[in-house]
Amino acid sequence: MKLIKTLLILLLTNFTLQASGEEEVQCAANIPQSSIQAQTGGLYKPSSNGVNEYMKALVVFVQFDDTNVDIYNTTWPKDQLPTWADDLISSSPSSNYPDFTISDYWKEMSMGSFDFIGDVYPNLVTINTEDYYKTNGYHFGECNKDALTQINPYVDFSEYDNWSFNSSTNSFEFSPDGYVDMIIMIYRTPNNDGGWFDAGEGDFNAIAVLSGSGNTYTLNFDGVNILAKRSLEHLGSGLTVKKGIKSLTYTLPILAHEYGHYLFGYNHGNTGGIMSGSYALSAVERERLGHIAYTNCTQNNFTLTLEDFIMNGDVLRIPIPITNPNSTTFFLVENHQKLSKYDQIIRGGSIGGGYDYTDTGSGIYVWLVKNGNSAIPSVYYEAVTADGRWDWAYEGDYYAGPGWYVGKTYEGYLPKTIRTAVNRNTGKTDKKEEHIWWNGHWASKWVDDQPSGSYQLTRDVMGDEYDAFNFDYNELLTP
Repeated sequence: MKLIKTLLILLLTNFTLQASGEEEVQCAANIPQSSIQAQTGGLYKPSSNGVNEYMKALVVFVQFDDTNVDIYNTTWPKDQLPTWADDLISSSPSSNYPDFTISDYWKEMSMGSFDFIGDVYPNLVTINTEDYYKTNGYHFGECNKDALTQINPYVDFSEYDNWSFNSSTNSFEFSPDGYVDMIIMIYRTPNNDGGWFDAGEGDFNAIAVLSGSGNTYTLNFDGVNILAKRSLEHLGSGLTVKKGIKSLTYTLPILAHEYGHYLFGYNHGNTGGIMSGSYALSAVERERLGHIAYTNCTQNNFTLTLEDFIMNGDVLRIPIPITNPNSTTFFLVENHQKLSKYDQIIRGGSIGGGYDYTDTGSGIYVWLVKNGNSAIPSVYYEAVTADGRWDWAYEGDYYAGPGWYVGKTYEGYLPKTIRTAVNRNTGKTDKKEEHIWWNGHWASKWVDDQPSGSYQLTRDVMGDEYDAFNFDYNELLTP
């Protein structure tokens, strides 16, 4: 009963308010990674910096010659830079960056400790036709090489070499090492007939390298090297976005996710955080990078006022059992008042898949973490939602229409499941991504049963209004 009482006090006594249809992001398959990793912060790139230090990236927008894909797109018209090109990144360090820049994103996620700045190459770079690359058996690595070679006379690449890895201390230093730190290649969007662009990586939106398997190369411009290699390592020089034709708010978390591979490694999360396709970093991710520290519950009747998680970094850690402070299994408790524009803690329910900047879905969120002291790929965490855990039964398939499982024999279909019984111990929530084994893989819950007995397509797996513990709804976490 001690754990129950602790959470009851937390939720009822110390809940403090501060007065003051998108598609899933498809990332490439697991990428090999170097065994040499930093001991703290990011594994292969820095996640914070000191005074007068920064991560400086070069952003290049690329289009294929004679493209016929959505040429009148209002966000990125053919033969032009996207309308948001100048709003993507700030060119110099600041204590306050413009909203929805990648600079502002990392400043806020890092609690002010990371300056991710850079330059946008001022012109659209047009390379050969898609047919040229496809006919010659080329992939995205050759496309990147051609684009970078084209702009070489007009760019001083040495400006983007500012960091090195000290193997004796297993840490990053703000000192050039002869390799460009970060280049972000953003393509308008290829037809990608037959998947030629992907180099066997699947139909990805983006990938955290500049070249695919079997096509490692090094470009030497301005006395520094650009390493294009299908491997996560300190010397890797960038990432590639294939589908850049969408909006800035759509592209921003993709960039954060791909840079996140340099911070956390090859794998993806399961329920929350930037490595699981969410907009903001999870508590596990922020703590691992050293951006926040947990407050540990040390005894029964422990009380704490939690301020907003994103803005203030407050997280309560409750070990399981509570008598073992070093337990690798624990609850994390966060207060999301959605004070930050990046706090997209729910994008299902009434939000319906879009981005929401109201207080909808605000409240106390609880996560169950296992293997909490392991490397990020081995950490397991799932939402403990206020609307409960259930046993589910498969009820057949639902036709959701084009766009789902393209190219599969079951294209357009999703599994239907129905709640059969409350199961607080081993049941699954409607937010659980690995919801049911279906057609040879774990499928998310995109279809929900309704009280009327009918089914509808939802995005509740992305979070809904009933996930948070809240006043006048569910104020108690209990077995």
